[in-house]
Amino acid sequence: MPKNIKSFLKKHIIAIWITAAALTLVTLGVMASYTNQSNKAKKVVATVAKTEMQFSSNYLDTTNPFRTIVINDGDAISVDVRNYSGNSTTWYKSDINYTFTAELTKTDGSSLSESEAAELLGDGGSVIIKTADDEGTESPTPLCTLTATNRSSGDISRCLTFNSSATTSDHFKVYFSSPSSKVCVKITATPNVSYKDLELISAILAVSDKSSVQNNGWTGEFTDPMTNKTPSDYDAYNYAITGNGNSDSATLRWDSSKISINSQYIRDTLHVTTISDIPGRTGWKEITFSLDSTTSSGRYSFQVFKVNGQIPATWNALKGYIEFDDGI
Repeated sequence: MPKNIKSFLKKHIIAIWITAAALTLVTLGVMASYTNQSNKAKKVVATVAKTEMQFSSNYLDTTNPFRTIVINDGDAISVDVRNYSGNSTTWYKSDINYTFTAELTKTDGSSLSESEAAELLGDGGSVIIKTADDEGTESPTPLCTLTATNRSSGDISRCLTFNSSATTSDHFKVYFSSPSSKVCVKITATPNVSYKDLELISAILAVSDKSSVQNNGWTGEFTDPMTNKTPSDYDAYNYAITGNGNSDSATLRWDSSKISINSQYIRDTLHVTTISDIPGRTGWKEITFSLDSTTSSGRYSFQVFKVNGQIPATWNALKGYIEFDDGI
């Protein structure tokens, strides 16, 4: 190192050290400030993510639930679409334009053919949907009428008009021609794509005859249309357990060499973690679970799948692959 540089460093070493220390402190301060701002930004994002969606319903949801409503003959299911979430003290701060659709379906929400709808509706059956005002007075003209030949309403434009001083709701009355009807109706409310903070809500609705469930008891059956159909017409099957009352010892048994049960439903809805072999019945499995009509609306519905592509020869053969005992 040249002598003149060494001499300069010796004379000014303290000043150089002070300057370097100051620069280090400034750098640390900037980094700390950036980190704090970043953390604040993360907190803001987390808060927004937890905001409740202000587009809701008493039946429809983002999870597209299956719901059975127990009714008397002539009763309507009252379905509301609202501009608020669970907290009705705050509501959406503008109009909400959305489309309303209704479609006749199977229990899993899949579409029906004309013949399938006719069988599930019954002779001349229908599902009629009307609008109503806040006092419950219904429009004399149906919003839509669903039949075997007209199974979908198509998109119907609706608007929840913003009111600065109150919440707003659209009221719909859904009439099944018979409370013992086996058809389902899927109702969907879809906000216009311009609403980035609102999501589609829907539900699959079915009815049960109140007079048939007055006493405790449950039954299990396949719910797919079977007239003019064979088991080979379906990739999977819908099975429903319906009834009334409570049971802590309901049992479902099935031939696992022929069919399988939706394992997610067994775990998440029936809350069963143990599937047992049945002694003396090769391939047969069983589960024991609780039934509660106060929380299930009197219906448990799930899918049954073919094993290794095996197709039951007849409906009676398929029915022989599964057994249900309500334990009451």
